[in-house]
Amino acid sequence: MDGEAALAAAVALPLAARAVRGAVLETRALGQPAVPQPASPAADAGWTHSTRTGSIGGSDLEIKDLTQRSVRVTLGAASRAAGSAETEPDEEVDVLVVGGAAAGLAASACCQREGLTCVVIEKNEASGDIWRSRYHRLHLHDIIEECHLPLLQMPATYPTYPSREQFARYLANYRSVLGLRVEYRSLVAGMAPSQAAGGGWAVDVARLDGASRKRFVARNVIFANGVYNDALLPPLQGKERFCGKIVHSSRYTNATDLGWANGKRVLVVGWGNSGSEIALDLVEHGARPTLLARSPQVVVPRDHLQLAQRLLHSHLNPLLALPFGWLALLPVLLLTDPVLKLAARIKYGGSLARAGLPQHWKGPLLRLLTEGVPPMMDVGTVQACID
Repeated sequence: MDGEAALAAAVALPLAARAVRGAVLETRALGQPAVPQPASPAADAGWTHSTRTGSIGGSDLEIKDLTQRSVRVTLGAASRAAGSAETEPDEEVDVLVVGGAAAGLAASACCQREGLTCVVIEKNEASGDIWRSRYHRLHLHDIIEECHLPLLQMPATYPTYPSREQFARYLANYRSVLGLRVEYRSLVAGMAPSQAAGGGWAVDVARLDGASRKRFVARNVIFANGVYNDALLPPLQGKERFCGKIVHSSRYTNATDLGWANGKRVLVVGWGNSGSEIALDLVEHGARPTLLARSPQVVVPRDHLQLAQRLLHSHLNPLLALPFGWLALLPVLLLTDPVLKLAARIKYGGSLARAGLPQHWKGPLLRLLTEGVPPMMDVGTVQACID
């Protein structure tokens, strides 16, 4: 590949939070460092919560190794930046939230509604910045009805799938209207069980500019720093000899900004939602992308997926409010996958196979529930591959 070619790596991102024996050991996203939280009597006095947790088994040795790795991350850049920082007075709060995007702001709003004092720690300069940093054609992949945060809905003028910029504005407005306290440009530099009489956690917070450092004594800590923020680039043999650009999907904006428009050859690695939409953006800007599809994918046209999402949304909440109401959902859940797969087969026929796009045998809902992998919501990529 010559120097004019470029490589956009849209690769899978790892699950951010792992829970072992009731202690959250590693939570990463938005640049927040991993934080070890050993189980202890002091920890039982309060609670910690992660927005997304998985579980890993293993021996004490494996847990010890994971904890040591987390400690090194925790006491790395943030601590060095705060080495000569001015120390502000300690502050006691009921709840400290790590991460100030949608989940963190929503958690803070709910805590505040219950009369709890709450502070949100956020690396970026403003609420919604994590969304503003994503590729420009990005829209939410869930219908708007599923994406409202508690206490304040998105404007009625927003479309079914709001854009990244619309959602970013919503988050900024959400913080402002509800009067949430957010400490921007801040990182958690360390965390340990508090020695105070009330227990809880002593959390050291450092400013990104290194100007100051502060300790919060929080009875409760909520981790809300997401799962899709650690860029994972696989080792590429010969990378040092490649003359073009190598960009992770989290750093992609649009083809014109990167100088990839008008005939440039680009290889997009991965055909999940990000990779597929980036490939389509390249086509629309006149580039000549090649989509590398290694693993089978579940492809669902967006209009079909929208109907399924609306059906589940309109029936899910009312039924779950009833005793054993979830039983009535079973027929809907069992029918969703066959109907979506049949609709996709009718729409695409053998086009996916002819385009070299491998199809997964599972339906979208089954794969999401069993593997945690959402379907590829087609907004035009398949037709671009066929053409």
